[in-house]
Amino acid sequence: MSGRLTKVKKAAPATYEVALEQFLLWKKAQGISEQTMKDYREHVSRFLKRYPAAANPKDSEALEKSAYAYLGEEGIKPATYNNRLVYLSTFFNWCADKGMIDENPLLNSKKRKAEGRIVNLDENIIRELLLAPDTSTYTGLRDHALMLFFLDTGIRPKEAFALL
Repeated sequence: MSGRLTKVKKAAPATYEVALEQFLLWKKAQGISEQTMKDYREHVSRFLKRYPAAANPKDSEALEKSAYAYLGEEGIKPATYNNRLVYLSTFFNWCADKGMIDENPLLNSKKRKAEGRIVNLDENIIRELLLAPDTSTYTGLRDHALMLFFLDTGIRPKEAFALL
């Protein structure tokens, strides 16, 4: 006797709030950091709070207009724009994969190029900063070494402390 296998299609999440919780579980299973999880929650929740017209997953036009309005808010810097774009676009891709929305409204959006941020410090100020730690103590020597490391590489403190 031969049986037929039928593919069971799971129901798409009914609301974006439910979708966000499922999305975050999926991202957690991928091993993303707690900070990234927090950022996803913050960006998606902020978008939904500011643009309640986008709350209906079946209204793709309202979602698209709201997403463009959120990205196009006045006075945001390129880095903020790019963060919003990445977090929302990833979430919308997941929603589209789950059948909640037809397609990601930000699919063809491009990142903005940030202007270079060059900080010019006087040589004497840098010298004073490097001489500030007491290098005769462990903590002073550690701080001095870290300051040289930051200066030589341009690495951020959080990135440096994450190195093994």
